[in-house]
Amino acid sequence: MSDADDEELLRDFAVVKFPTGFCAVDEWEMERKGFVYAFLEFQDGRRYPVMFINPVRLQQDVEDTLKSGLNYYFEQGLVVVSDVTMSVIKSVLPSLIRNGFLEGRIADQA
Repeated sequence: MSDADDEELLRDFAVVKFPTGFCAVDEWEMERKGFVYAFLEFQDGRRYPVMFINPVRLQQDVEDTLKSGLNYYFEQGLVVVSDVTMSVIKSVLPSLIRNGFLEGRIADQA
């Protein structure tokens, strides 16, 4: 698909929404912390929680969780990206949708 097709897919289907009050400081922090919680929101009102995380932060989180005595790690809607930036997040959305990220998932109530 072309970039124009990707833009149409996003315009017609989903946008990334961040928690209320998300601002430039939060964007700056997400890049440094290596993760952010958000939603994929569709025109019909469906919202799917998603967590974007980089590989380094994921490894830290998994190790910390397992060291705490829990013998598993789980995060709803986990998407590992190279960098947690707006440009990377926006660039992966069309592929996520096309490749079935939402299949079998239940939307949150808005």
